[in-house]
Amino acid sequence: MKGLIHFHSNCSNDAVLTLEKIKKLALKHNIDFICMTEHDSDIKNYEKYKTHCKKLSDKNFKFIPGIEFCINKDHFILINAEKKNTPLKQITKNKILILAHPKTPKIPEQIIKKLDGAEIWNTHVDSRFVPNKKKIKIFKKLKKNNPKLKAFTAIDFHNNNHFKPTYIITKSNNIIKDLKSGNFYTLDKRVIIPSNGNINFKLSFYLFNIFYSLMKGIGKINQVLKLRIPYKIKKSFYRFY
Repeated sequence: MKGLIHFHSNCSNDAVLTLEKIKKLALKHNIDFICMTEHDSDIKNYEKYKTHCKKLSDKNFKFIPGIEFCINKDHFILINAEKKNTPLKQITKNKILILAHPKTPKIPEQIIKKLDGAEIWNTHVDSRFVPNKKKIKIFKKLKKNNPKLKAFTAIDFHNNNHFKPTYIITKSNNIIKDLKSGNFYTLDKRVIIPSNGNINFKLSFYLFNIFYSLMKGIGKINQVLKLRIPYKIKKSFYRFY
């Protein structure tokens, strides 16, 4: 089964597409499932939302409802959430708790133990083209405290510009069971990421991370010197990768 995780509809205040339009996008790309993760502070009636997701699901495509929530400054997504309140009390065999776009491995240990996985690559927050080596290091440090941690890739979709064919491939039709147990992998045209997070890198990974570091450095210089990289140069680089 081919799917995507970490999706927002217009039920989240910073996203624009309806569930109907997201389904249309999914069918266009032959996507079997999407794990929705609406901001818990935005969605008003989660029961109604779950019903809507179920109504739009059929034998060709499935919406799996969920929420994104914060603890302190850390973001988490709960896939297949039953309700939007008290997410940490909902952790059962058919719920999946993932640390979203982590900035640091310094998460309270009691929460790390509850995690099913962490985003090793968020194509919206991190690099769009290859995994960010900093996030890989964070994942490895988290896994030391929770050896069962799975590596998830998310596109953090809010609008059509965020769409990217970086898919989660489950190995059976039981999507939730496969995501929970690690019976999946990430498929991208530049890299394959197994659920254990052990990535076999291609040369493009190293080249892009060098370029990415340079771009960040130039960005800092730009704040002082007002330098700009011509759009055509950036576009050519993106097309190459």
